[in-house]
Amino acid sequence: MKLLPLVTLLVTIYLATDAHARDRSASFEELAKVLDQLKSAGCTALQSLDAEEPGYEAEGVICGGETYSINLDRAFNIVAKRKQRL
Repeated sequence: MKLLPLVTLLVTIYLATDAHARDRSASFEELAKVLDQLKSAGCTALQSLDAEEPGYEAEGVICGGETYSINLDRAFNIVAKRKQRL
């Protein structure tokens, strides 16, 4: 029974590492497409962009004077927009 907490910890670390490994920095081509889409939505700035399953996550996006976190699908369509609290 003393091994159960250790096994649980190792499984948790493995799952967290596996999920993080699927995220990556976006390429320049992906960044350009995301920026075009955000510009067409009236947004003017972008702090960071990550490629993740199943699309992209843009952080620190400025739209109408407010800061948002925006998710886009693989076709670069905006699928979620959440206001960030500072």
